[in-house]
Amino acid sequence: MKKIITIIFLIKLISIPVHAESIKDIEIEGISIGDSALKYFDEELIKMSSHKIPRTDNKYVFAAIYDNRFGEYSNTSKFKYKIYDVIEIYWLKNDKNYTIEVLAGALSKNVGKSFSSEKECVALKENIFDEIKPIYPDAKVIRRDEAAAVDTTGKSMSYRTGLKIDPKSKYYEVEISCIYYKGKIAETYESSAGVVIKTDKYNDWLMKQVLVN
Repeated sequence: MKKIITIIFLIKLISIPVHAESIKDIEIEGISIGDSALKYFDEELIKMSSHKIPRTDNKYVFAAIYDNRFGEYSNTSKFKYKIYDVIEIYWLKNDKNYTIEVLAGALSKNVGKSFSSEKECVALKENIFDEIKPIYPDAKVIRRDEAAAVDTTGKSMSYRTGLKIDPKSKYYEVEISCIYYKGKIAETYESSAGVVIKTDKYNDWLMKQVLVN
């Protein structure tokens, strides 16, 4: 059984037009914020892959859809991935169009191979950052390195870099990360690097959930 690849408020890498102006210009496997997920995935697959977001009012749901190389999982897509191992999409639960408000992509290395070291995972994360930042030279940047939330031993690490693309945004809309697992938890979770893009609408909702809980 393959290990679980997580993004957790997640490349050679991502596609961005030369004159990108907003997060809608960023593509992950050709998919963008604001697209209907139905353009890329069957509705039956989306529903089968859907999950509630823990400790929230369930206004939003998400689906983690794996490349078909991961045949051990039932939620694999016929849509051919060029880079990533798994795509995550988030949408309003009652939206029949499945409009994407959060989009993320993660890979364990390339074609499902594990990272040889923590250094390699972090280096890939930095490569992603180096691709994005020149396109948005005025973007604000924040970095945060800390123990990975899912590992109670504190051995595993999460390396995150956030970019505020739109100066009018209240949030850092793009987050690039490396999550590297160590010890016994690495038997369950696959270390991964990736990127996650979130709309302000989703971030507003998420902040309310954090305050309530």
